Amino acid sequence: MPDPAVSTTAPQPMIRRGHVPALDGLRGVAILAVMLFHLITACGYGSDAWVTRKIIGLTVSLWSGVDLFFVLSGFLITGILLSVRERPAYFKNFYVRRALRIFPLYYAALIVIFVVVPLFVVIESPEVQRVYHAQGWLWAYSEDLAILLHNEDFFDPNPLWVGHFWSLAVEEHFYLVWPLVVYYCRRRTLVFVSLFLVIATPLIRGYMLSRHLDMAMIYTQTFSRTDQLALGGLLAIAAERFHYAQLEPYARWAVGISITYLVAAMFIQGGPLWWGHWTALGPGFSALALGAAGLLVYALSPTGNPFSRLMESRVLRVFGKYSYGLYVLHVPLQPLFMFYLFPPQSIGALAEGLGHTGSRLVGLLGFAALGMGVTMLLAVLSFHLFEQPFLRLKRFFEYSNPH
Repeated sequence: MPDPAVSTTAPQPMIRRGHVPALDGLRGVAILAVMLFHLITACGYGSDAWVTRKIIGLTVSLWSGVDLFFVLSGFLITGILLSVRERPAYFKNFYVRRALRIFPLYYAALIVIFVVVPLFVVIESPEVQRVYHAQGWLWAYSEDLAILLHNEDFFDPNPLWVGHFWSLAVEEHFYLVWPLVVYYCRRRTLVFVSLFLVIATPLIRGYMLSRHLDMAMIYTQTFSRTDQLALGGLLAIAAERFHYAQLEPYARWAVGISITYLVAAMFIQGGPLWWGHWTALGPGFSALALGAAGLLVYALSPTGNPFSRLMESRVLRVFGKYSYGLYVLHVPLQPLFMFYLFPPQSIGALAEGLGHTGSRLVGLLGFAALGMGVTMLLAVLSFHLFEQPFLRLKRFFEYSNPH
């Protein structure tokens, strides 16, 4: 997940460089959605209580938080690259600064999972052993390519959950290639390239669906997500040239079209929007990206609309600040929460004792709250005690003014 890279208040042009509180908030929304999706759906299935089923139903669609992350990345990274591409050491500074942000925690997590833990715990499960044998894909930021090769997602066996790292692989591929595209393309060419990706990517997903490929494979590939990254890039290009007032009507249409499609998709699915259905895997990702781009415009509004003020709220900004650590840590920690620290059965018993006759709702929400709280504590400690020393090294790779 990218660092804050733009600011929010100058009325024109729409985007300026610096810290953007509203984008922290938007990032906070994305990470909260993803964490609630993983924590609640993982232990909530099978309940026969109506209220619990409805709560689970609401969270089933929250996987879409990762789509918001992709649009944000496309927007932020493209904006940074456009602003510094005439400066010396363009490639070196960008790649080193990205590495200092994302590599330390990611590789520290892999070291703990694949080097430290096996020294104390031996898991004989064939599914877990398969992940150990395939761990090289994770060290190379290529989990999505392993899923493509095997036409199967096998990275989440109990109790070793690392399947969510596919999205970091997608981001890393984007960081690797997009600076070259921005550097060698004029703005008009960059617009055409981005538009091509926005149009071509859903067609590629449609072809993959027609070949009856594994749903997880379609969901996780970089070339299945380029429309979302490219749409964020298009917004960054537009924000360099147009005022907010000129973009707001398009944002209104984008959000409206997105909501209309997603409601229709849920009607077709007969329930919450599930990522494994063709309505999501086909046009759904593009619809989500369109809505996310519209929300980005509203969040960056210099007029201080209600949505922008909400995104600047302290709680959302705190979650946004630590979103990278939260994302990396929350899934590998989840089996520990479920089986050892506070299993949902015990919290469910507490819920029964509080009078929620047969309902696991309190237990389910309690489990999610405790899981998020512990993960937040570890993410804060990681950021300030482990990641910050690496981030301070960025000062040696500042983008200097062109000669």
